[in-house]
Amino acid sequence: MAKETTSYTLPNYLNLEGNEGVVTPEISQTYVPGMGLGATKQATRWAYLGYKIETEARLKEALALVKRKTRKSETGGAPYKKEEFKMDNQRALLLWLLAREYPENFRSELTNRKAIQMAKMRWTVGRTMFALGVADTTNEQSVSRGKAFWGIDKSWNSKKLEEFYSWLIGENL
Repeated sequence: MAKETTSYTLPNYLNLEGNEGVVTPEISQTYVPGMGLGATKQATRWAYLGYKIETEARLKEALALVKRKTRKSETGGAPYKKEEFKMDNQRALLLWLLAREYPENFRSELTNRKAIQMAKMRWTVGRTMFALGVADTTNEQSVSRGKAFWGIDKSWNSKKLEEFYSWLIGENL
């Protein structure tokens, strides 16, 4: 997919209505929002590494909360899990968190397989959620079941998941 470019000069920005034509660049080692034009390459790289560490910590915290909020069954045996805490739905939650960081036009073309590969490369949590020994088709089917439960559309948007995530972390997005 070719990257879109948009001129961010003030006259061009003032002529836009709403978000029409504005393309948010992907966060990378060469671009981090908030880093000024005078920032050195090393400062931008360190900011990018900090961003990656912070998002992985946020993800681990959210998954730990999911595990803590599961209830034990009252009769003994395996713990009872609400639908929200089942593995299919946790996998979809993980990929939804990943997809939220990208612009809408990138998300609309993001497939389950590509999202799983991105999660495996990006996070250590992704490597354990999508184990290397498990067939990709099994993981994809699991994610599809989770997406159906959460009502995630082709652009990776879901009101139900946004409400659950804000409840999970105890704040509004």
